[in-house]
This record gives sequence, C-alpha cells and structure tokens, in this order.
Amino acid sequence: MIHAEGVMKVVTTTCRIVVSGVRCQVSATAVDPLDGGFVNWTFIYRW
Repeated sequence: MIHAEGVMKVVTTTCRIVVSGVRCQVSATAVDPLDGGFVNWTFIYRW
C-alpha cells in the first residue's frame, strides 16, 4: 500500500493486462489509512 509520511495522498492506478484474450482492468484508489483515509479497489473484467 501507499504510505504517505504524514501527508494524505490519493493515488489512482490503472493497469491493463491482456492474457489469453482476457483484459483485466484494475483501478486502485488508495488514501493513507494512517490519516483516516480509505482504500477502494475496483476490478473490471472484459472478455
């Protein structure tokens, strides 16, 4: 996970992986939990 040193940061990562004709799009939005933030993972599978 992302650890912001006392600073709240929002990181959005979009990763597309193509394996055997299957596309996996992963969107990750992470906020430093030490600052009372939240972690949200969204998985989208496209055939």
